Amino acid sequence: MFIIVQIPFADFRPIVAGERGRLRSPDWAADEPKGFVRGFGKISPRNSSGLGLVGESRFADMGNAIRFPEHIDYREENWPSSLHIVPWFRRLYFDGQIAGRFEIGFLIAEDYEELIFGRDDVAAPIRPAMLAQRLLTTSVQINSVDGSKQTMPFARCSKFLGLAYLAASTSNSGLMSYPIAETFGSVFFTGDPLATIRIAFGRPISDGRDRRYLTSHNEPALFITSARGSQTRNNVIVQASERGTREETSEERITRVLFAHLNSLVFAYAQLQNVGSSIAGKSTREILRAAVKTMIERLATFNQREERDRDAAFSEGLRTFARAYSGRIEELTIKLEALSAEWNKPTKLERFREYFKGVHDLVIRTAVEKAIDISMKGGK
Repeated sequence: MFIIVQIPFADFRPIVAGERGRLRSPDWAADEPKGFVRGFGKISPRNSSGLGLVGESRFADMGNAIRFPEHIDYREENWPSSLHIVPWFRRLYFDGQIAGRFEIGFLIAEDYEELIFGRDDVAAPIRPAMLAQRLLTTSVQINSVDGSKQTMPFARCSKFLGLAYLAASTSNSGLMSYPIAETFGSVFFTGDPLATIRIAFGRPISDGRDRRYLTSHNEPALFITSARGSQTRNNVIVQASERGTREETSEERITRVLFAHLNSLVFAYAQLQNVGSSIAGKSTREILRAAVKTMIERLATFNQREERDRDAAFSEGLRTFARAYSGRIEELTIKLEALSAEWNKPTKLERFREYFKGVHDLVIRTAVEKAIDISMKGGK
């Protein structure tokens, strides 16, 4: 089993005059960003497995910025032992224009799962709502470049992580002219953590009453639920899979990666609509369209230069999504505008009623179905 927690952020500094002292390195607009984010970590080599889940690119490590000082485990009442939740990777993605995300991965070793689910008697099922609660209530330590360290529950770390990134990505002179406390909430915003739990090997799952399925009955279960006791609703996505923990299928990976890209972009645009177009002297539609165009151009060439692609179906799925909209940037822009309207609805229950389904369907119809065809043809 693995868990990925994503915290979307909107950074409008690249589109405002002077960029409020933002450092130009690393150059996120480059085809292959290099260097490091001070106080966070270095840019990952393309397709490096060192940061978890082969196939990703354009990430910076952020192991220095967020730490987990306490042991994390999860246990149901009749289980003979606990599942140990181990931090796996911590990374930062930014599109160089308006949208990014902090992404923290956790791994539960299959050996621990076998101790529970490999026995003859029937173990109590995994409860995603309780598992997410255990993870999001654990303590995290956020380290800033000024040497300060702050500890809080994982569920409440978004603002502190955002402030740490602002301090790390602003020049020393910029920090004097543009205090990060003033930048945060005016041209920089963070969202609430969203956890994706992939439960492997067909382990028993108690989906509870608080759920909303994104897939039909004849497909592997993918549903939304909420962490128990959380003030934020619909903050857990559950992917049930018959494959092993490290055997994520191409279809699953395409869905996860494209969802992460679109979710962070929609979050950023929703904040931009609240701020208003005056921030950059352009209409919000123009700004979103430029970000969409950049995303499509990057996805269109994903892994094209790799002589031996370790997951050709995954790469082709991302490129297929790009090809589907390469001449229809305006159409995709309008679709994302509509999804941002869902995000900005007055209540969180209303906000996510159709939002997740809309993003999921957008991904499935233009990328995953093609990946299935590629897999059946042996990756050709």
